[in-house]
Amino acid sequence: MAKPKLTPQQREEILLRRQAGERGVDLAAEYGVSKHTITRLAANPSPPPSSEPFNWLAVRSLYQGGEA
Repeated sequence: MAKPKLTPQQREEILLRRQAGERGVDLAAEYGVSKHTITRLAANPSPPPSSEPFNWLAVRSLYQGGEA
């Protein structure tokens, strides 16, 4: 998976600025991403997937304990 070009803080700032009426093309130029990236972000404002490794031991313990 590619490293996100925008930090979570930048994503939040872009969303707020888009809601305030700033143009996507202007934000894209400022943040060094494509206008399509801004459009996708505005359409799906959920955070990017975590880069933290998945804790398989915790999952296995849930299944073995009969809690899942």
